Amino acid sequence: NNHYDLFFLDLKMPGMNGVETLIELRRMGITSPVYIVTGFHREFIDQLKQAEREGADFELFQKPISEEQILMVVRSSL
Repeated sequence: NNHYDLFFLDLKMPGMNGVETLIELRRMGITSPVYIVTGFHREFIDQLKQAEREGADFELFQKPISEEQILMVVRSSL
């Protein structure tokens, strides 16, 4: 029941990985921007490409990401 204006995800997370979480958010009709911040994009590249083909939009940032970069994303998104 909560509304979130944007999401930051990692790809390696306990339970569902970031791609699975992204797909589930989109299946739920949540259209808020999703930013994936990870050091493991190569490991998940096939899943990320499949998510894009299925229409799941997102932005990908490679770690490390600075506080300034995070603030810039938040400000531009909100």
